[in-house]
Amino acid sequence: MSKRIGMVLGKKFPPDVRVEKEARSLTGAGFEVHLLCLAEPDKASEDTFEGMQVHRWLTLRKNRTGRLDAIKNFKDQLTFVFRKCKKDISKFIREFNIDVVHVHDLPLVQTAISARACKDIQIVADFHENYPATVQRKQRQQGWSRLIGKYLDNYNRWSKHEKLICNHVNHVIVVVEEMKDHLIKIHGLPDEKISVITNTESTRFVTNCKIYDKIIDRYSSDYTLLYIGGIGPHRGLDTAVKGMKRIKEKEPAIKLLIVGKGRDSVLENLNGIIFKDHLEPFVEIVGWQPFDYVYSYIKACKVGLIPHHFGEHTDNTVPHKLFQYMMAGKPVLVSSCRPLARIVGQMDSGLVFQAGDPEDFAKKVLTLYENQEQYEYFSNNAVKHTLHGQWNWDHTGQQLVNFYSNL
Repeated sequence: MSKRIGMVLGKKFPPDVRVEKEARSLTGAGFEVHLLCLAEPDKASEDTFEGMQVHRWLTLRKNRTGRLDAIKNFKDQLTFVFRKCKKDISKFIREFNIDVVHVHDLPLVQTAISARACKDIQIVADFHENYPATVQRKQRQQGWSRLIGKYLDNYNRWSKHEKLICNHVNHVIVVVEEMKDHLIKIHGLPDEKISVITNTESTRFVTNCKIYDKIIDRYSSDYTLLYIGGIGPHRGLDTAVKGMKRIKEKEPAIKLLIVGKGRDSVLENLNGIIFKDHLEPFVEIVGWQPFDYVYSYIKACKVGLIPHHFGEHTDNTVPHKLFQYMMAGKPVLVSSCRPLARIVGQMDSGLVFQAGDPEDFAKKVLTLYENQEQYEYFSNNAVKHTLHGQWNWDHTGQQLVNFYSNL
């Protein structure tokens, strides 16, 4: 059994909920786990996280200090090999005798492959999302970088690279069955090369939680719909806000609370809808909140929302908050993106509305509001399947442990 797992994460740590849960499960099972992540001037270069060794000395050319640096950064992106990172990963593998390199998300996998000294060191690619679709959605919008981005951020370019990577690594991990099916269909990967380790939540989210009375007292008196997480154009929050126009006419006791951060342009669009439809008393947007507050926000509200717009990105991933809502006993209202609709249908823990349809969103909200018996039924099922059933990280994490035990 390989004992030394070296995780590579191309961003700061913490936070990263998926990395944290995976590390906790693997170290708890006796594996030696190291994490190489981005260097931070205000944090120690060497640290620990619940038994995992954290090494903050990964470098990326993101700050373009001059034309030469910009050219080097372009070359790195062109070849998918980030040369500074390659040196860091190579040093990481040597110093800690890494047996398996577990790379989080697509961008750094090729760099890790080129950094290993011998092919006895296995590479596992952990795809948190459908990265080619994500890159396409986030294409650069301004000036010179927009022109460069038309090539670098091209969907077909990244999809071809994804196929190459999937055929070169030893194994691929994805978060939903839909993404597994997608890789098999478009890249011809064998079924046995892909494992599904989904984004369930640990039961400690409930059992170890802290309650903040100020949050409970503020929101529990209304029938509050909650969205918590990133605020991006693909999240479908415009659908939810537009749906509140009809809802306020039927049931003014229903409120919408949006907790999270996002781009200014997205927030401006949402606030524009709120102002145009006179929804100020019915919709509240608060900024980023500490993770410690998340459980209290969920407990204070009545329904958990995931109103994602339909697309290749949202059709191949699932957010952690789906399971957080349900574990806290909240029925969920989700859009018709395939993973969301499938999981909620399997648990019978909420309702599904047509993605992008404010009228159907409002209709389903009112159905939950007016039918208390159905609400309780969904609530009980949500807790039964997550907190007390198989849909939690206690079980999912064991799948990851079993995978590494048999690798």
